[in-house]
Amino acid sequence: MARVREFCAANIARLVLSIVILVGLLFGLGIWMFYSAGNGRLVDQHPQAIVPAK
Repeated sequence: MARVREFCAANIARLVLSIVILVGLLFGLGIWMFYSAGNGRLVDQHPQAIVPAK
């Protein structure tokens, strides 16, 4: 069994997997917070505000 600070493929794989999981959780949390706050649409345009080009 490898020590914690010893260079080993299992330790590198565990580190990479932890980083991927952390980034995925942060990304998912960001998306969840964005859409749960009612800000699903970036631009809220009303039909009356749209002026056709002449």
